[in-house]
Amino acid sequence: MRPVPHNSGFVLIVVLLVIVTAATALAATVRYSCQQALTAAERMRRLQLRWGMLSCRAVCLPRAELTLQDRPATDSGPLARVHRSVKLGDMTFHVIVGDEQAKADVNLLAARRGRRGLIEALRMLQLDQRRVLQTRLKPIAVKPNPANPIPAVYGSFEQLFDVGHPSKLVGTGRIDRYASDRITCWSRGRVNFKRADRRVLREVLEGILNETQIDALIRIRRDVPDCTLNEALGQLDLKKPVRKAAQSLLTDMSWCHSLWIVAEGRSRKWYQLHVARGVIENEEWSFAW
Repeated sequence: MRPVPHNSGFVLIVVLLVIVTAATALAATVRYSCQQALTAAERMRRLQLRWGMLSCRAVCLPRAELTLQDRPATDSGPLARVHRSVKLGDMTFHVIVGDEQAKADVNLLAARRGRRGLIEALRMLQLDQRRVLQTRLKPIAVKPNPANPIPAVYGSFEQLFDVGHPSKLVGTGRIDRYASDRITCWSRGRVNFKRADRRVLREVLEGILNETQIDALIRIRRDVPDCTLNEALGQLDLKKPVRKAAQSLLTDMSWCHSLWIVAEGRSRKWYQLHVARGVIENEEWSFAW
């Protein structure tokens, strides 16, 4: 009688190999599925972020002036900044509409007061801020243009400050002030006296109106919200050269507006800044972080 071979050890090895192969294949499938799910989630987040940013810009920037006019005035005058938030999916979009005509234009300050005067003005405009930015002036050379007596040698905040991160320029809180609340590079100089705060008026009108006259101008706009610039200056009883100089620096309208969009996700934030200027010319600048 022939002996029966014992193959149980071989069968066990084969079974183990099959199990290991199946487990490896299953792990690879799971890993691939997880990668695909993460990729799909990332693509969905990018798509949501892109269309959210585009939608906020398309809706809010053209209506910036109307948005500012719809908000009630405060004790210091009409608001120059409006903050709203909207929830889209799992992301929150903070939109901050600003009146660039209510801010001090750095190109005007540089043209009137020179480099040292500009540095001092930037310091004074940030005195009451929690985050004061260090000045790092990086002007660009521009050709003289008789049609534009204020050369645009500064066109972004990076040419003015050591920014580092956009959160130093703008915030989504309701209380803190930031550099972008009072400083602009795009307004072409003239300040809307109805919306500018006292520090802005003082720096722009330095050497033209004194503290008492600036206080009177603020009181006039508060007591008579509908007054024009000519009516307000007329009540100050200024000499003709002084009044003419003030008129060249002030306005009672706004044609340059900004829109900050801060998209807040679960783990980070994205920042965009759009600036639109238009009455005669229509220009727009966009920055993204």
